[in-house]
Amino acid sequence: MPIRSVDSSPLRPDLFGKKIGQVVKQMRDDEIDLWVTVSRESNEDPMVSDLGLDGIVFPVAAVFDSSGERTALVGHYDVETVRKSGFYNLIVDYEREGAVPALCKLVRKRKPRKIAVNTSENFPLADGLSSGLKQYLQRGLGEYGGTTLVSSEDLIVCLRTILVPEELELVKRSISKCEEIFRATEEGFMKRGRTDKEIHEFMLGLVREQGLERAWEQAPAMHIGGHPESHMAYRNEALEAGDFLKIDFGVKYEGYCSDIQRVYFVGSGAVPRPIRKAFETAVSANDAAIDALRAGVQGWLVDKAARDVVTSAGYPDYPHGTGHPLGRFVHDVGPSLGPLWPERAGGAEKTVQAGMVFTIEPSIRAKEGACNLEQDVLVGEGEGVVRLSSRQHDLIYIK
Repeated sequence: MPIRSVDSSPLRPDLFGKKIGQVVKQMRDDEIDLWVTVSRESNEDPMVSDLGLDGIVFPVAAVFDSSGERTALVGHYDVETVRKSGFYNLIVDYEREGAVPALCKLVRKRKPRKIAVNTSENFPLADGLSSGLKQYLQRGLGEYGGTTLVSSEDLIVCLRTILVPEELELVKRSISKCEEIFRATEEGFMKRGRTDKEIHEFMLGLVREQGLERAWEQAPAMHIGGHPESHMAYRNEALEAGDFLKIDFGVKYEGYCSDIQRVYFVGSGAVPRPIRKAFETAVSANDAAIDALRAGVQGWLVDKAARDVVTSAGYPDYPHGTGHPLGRFVHDVGPSLGPLWPERAGGAEKTVQAGMVFTIEPSIRAKEGACNLEQDVLVGEGEGVVRLSSRQHDLIYIK
């Protein structure tokens, strides 16, 4: 369960045209006339990299029309920067009047009924409109009656999380690289007496050797036995016979992430019954979630399928979701495969869509240790779900 992703890579310009077509369709379905992103230096909206606005100094307004028109309203010295991005059909140099007054002129001509802006209770990536800029925007638009501001979160989900074929190939390569590092570590380095810190550093060395990045700051995260669960990378303790080890690890390949967890038993003797039961329950819970996952289902129903298996086996309810979207962030924007916890925003009521990649990671919490078998899967068309990462069929032994 990583707590902070590494910086998201910009969306490739050659993919933007394909992805913005998905967004325009979503705008039409939701009867949204304009999607407006307003940003400024030192207070950047998280979406600026996705929208070709990296390096902008003056305030900027990016305007996407349900007609397909893409307009950037930028300060004079930023015109060439935006032009080179190739993302926009029209670039307006607003000179002295400012981005929002220029936007108001466009709105007056367009007369939209609904404008989507980047505010969201569910997703940090979709909540980039600061309170000050929102007030400025509302004040500027106040004279145009009949215009409603709505959240753009579904448009941002569409842009980031419904992956086109080229992106899926990069995710698959990221998963393959992650699994290669797991295998190299298991076969060439893991043994009884090694510390979790040594294993962490060995895996991190392989990440660097291959010119990759880790998918989040603590990866690979080690958890031995019955220690309290945490987001720590390691505790610097040696592996001893009978220990139950979990490794949570992912890499970033050309901007796209993987996220996999595997579990290990230290020793060559019989696995204690409680550890065997935890592993088998985790397998069953993972399978239940994957069976429930399909296009059109709400995220909380996938979570319920896995959670029911865990609690029916006598284990406590786990304090996190069963899975999350995976893309250019390890925790990307989109439907949460989690419970409908009223006190925690998260988007579990959102509908899963084809082309989304999710992790599946229900948790078994026992005194012997935590057992999470995290897999990465693709939601296909119709009933299809494709397992992108290898399924762990049994505990892996460390001798």
